[in-house]
Amino acid sequence: TLTQKVRILVLKKQYVETETLADRIIARDPKNKIALNARGVAKRDGKKDYVGALADFDKALAIDAEYPQASFNRAITVYNGKLGQKSDALDAFSYAIEINPENATARAMRGRLFNEFGRYRLALLDLNKALSLNKDLPVYADRAYAQLLLYVGGERSVWQDAANDAEAVLRADPSNATALAIRSLFKYSRSDKSGSAADAQKAVQVAPNNYLTRMALGYVKRLN
Repeated sequence: TLTQKVRILVLKKQYVETETLADRIIARDPKNKIALNARGVAKRDGKKDYVGALADFDKALAIDAEYPQASFNRAITVYNGKLGQKSDALDAFSYAIEINPENATARAMRGRLFNEFGRYRLALLDLNKALSLNKDLPVYADRAYAQLLLYVGGERSVWQDAANDAEAVLRADPSNATALAIRSLFKYSRSDKSGSAADAQKAVQVAPNNYLTRMALGYVKRLN
């Protein structure tokens, strides 16, 4: 009964109560993986104690190495807490996906990391899978970015897809710098001088220190 209650508390984001009850349960049953996982979430999201949270998720996985909630929460903690190297976060998400291949958010996060590592084809595979599982995930900008870099590498077939994804992002968020820069570059490739310039200038206003927005502005200046 207490284990079910701690599950409900963490879902309601009542983190102080979650940690208090989880402590009670773990004192009586140190191998209660559900309580360990709940306490880890409470530490991470309630107190921003990423190190303490990671310890709880590791304990839960030591009890059950294929516990999907703990593996996913561990990956999120490593990534958001910037614990270790980015490759550690990549490994953590890969493990979470191995346990639960249908975890759309884990796929999306690993896709984002693949982009950061310059592994754009793998990023696109993960992002496509994530969106096939949950089309409402906010990853269209990440997918557009992967498609842009694949296009730069010679894959011409993905260029229109990148533009379509950028448009989808901008319908929801007209100030998304990545999408603005990609749309600017697409308009540049279509010789839309004024449209490319307008998007590039807005992108730089939003994110002046982003290399992609500067690249778009550079192309506009060369066009002029």
